[in-house]
Amino acid sequence: MRDVTKIFKKYQNKWIALTDNDRVICVGRTLDEIMQKAKKEVIASLLQ
Repeated sequence: MRDVTKIFKKYQNKWIALTDNDRVICVGRTLDEIMQKAKKEVIASLLQ
């Protein structure tokens, strides 16, 4: 796991969904919001 301080600074006061290799999947204001966005993103990437 790498240092994700820069990512957290960029998205202060937001929820962030990350992949296992620390790539940002999505950002949102609530945990529920990013969970929904992340699910859609993962499903879309699996269908490609």
